[in-house]
Amino acid sequence: MSMKPIYVRFDIDTITCMDQGVPRLLDLAARLDVGFTFFVNLGRSIDRNEVLYRSASRTVDNVRGGTKKISVLKKLGVLDTLRTLVFNPEVGSRRHDLLRQLLESGHELGLHGGGNHGTWQRTGGGADGARFGCWVQEKLTEYRRHVPLGGGFASPGAAANDELYPVLQKQGFAYSSDDFGSREIYQRSNGLWEVPVTAHFETVPFIEHFRAAGHDAGEVVAKMVKWASENHLRTFYGHPVWEGFRDQRLFERILKTWIDQGFQICPYGEALA
Repeated sequence: MSMKPIYVRFDIDTITCMDQGVPRLLDLAARLDVGFTFFVNLGRSIDRNEVLYRSASRTVDNVRGGTKKISVLKKLGVLDTLRTLVFNPEVGSRRHDLLRQLLESGHELGLHGGGNHGTWQRTGGGADGARFGCWVQEKLTEYRRHVPLGGGFASPGAAANDELYPVLQKQGFAYSSDDFGSREIYQRSNGLWEVPVTAHFETVPFIEHFRAAGHDAGEVVAKMVKWASENHLRTFYGHPVWEGFRDQRLFERILKTWIDQGFQICPYGEALA
């Protein structure tokens, strides 16, 4: 039987993702004997100046949610939302124990932006190479303690431009995953590989979007089965806070259905083979 891979990635960008979602996803992966990619932000979730002053309307939209995506309050909960707004603790740098655990369990660890997730997400689209270099360098030494060579990189909110990728290649990354429009793996003009995301709705993870739109569990499973059967490159993505915590039962049901249908769950990096 030919291999039918589904490459699965999770972006760790909040304290709830790190503390609640990642441990549960590691347990789930062990039970089902599957592998994931985790792109971790080692810095802080939000940039208070961006949240409160420069792009306040976007902040309101994120908190409110809607038919496309789940609200921040529903994902993080009231306490973690307040904890993030008041203390804004670092995400990945606080939990090196979990990062070591996921690597020791055979999962892939990639870097998700630089020191501040919110700064990159809201301003990365217009950044130049020098700024990207500074942002990446903020947490690169720490990341390289875990992944000495290679590894993948995903920009927060896919906010990037062509000036980023020579920076990533110079720093030894094996690939990026910022393209939410292409359907094939390709090499960028500077030679860096790109593994695009094919399971999303306007960059919102599929499961989160379907839930926000009011679909029940059975409908979401059917949609994910249809997506897997119709796509040649199956690159799924989500966030540990949702697939690993708030909606874990549904995600486990989807994984088991995929496995029963002969699909193999793999980290993104394996797509390069």
